[in-house]
Amino acid sequence: MKNKLIIAMLLLSSIGMKITFAQSEIKTTLDSLPTAVKAELKNKYSDYAVNSIAMTTDKTKSVTYKIELQKKNNLVQLEYDVAGKLISNIKKQNLLL
Repeated sequence: MKNKLIIAMLLLSSIGMKITFAQSEIKTTLDSLPTAVKAELKNKYSDYAVNSIAMTTDKTKSVTYKIELQKKNNLVQLEYDVAGKLISNIKKQNLLL
C-alpha cells in the first residue's frame, strides 16, 4: 500500500501537480516529549493515566504534541508546542465508562 502511494505521488508530481499535506499525526511516547512538557506532566498530572500521545506536523511544518490523560471519569486533552509551551487545555468531566 505504501509503495502504491509513493508511485502515485511520483506520477502526479511528474505531470506538474503539486502535492501538499495539511497535517500529519504520529503516535509517540512519553520519553520523546520535550523536557519542559515531561516536567509539567510530572508536576501537574502525575496521578493521571496517559491514554495517548501524538506528534502533529501541520502544512507549515509547525510541530505540536497532543496528550490525552485520564483520571477516573475526568479526561484532559493537552497540546504543547516544541518549546513546551501549553497551547490548549481541554477538560471533560463525568465521562461515561
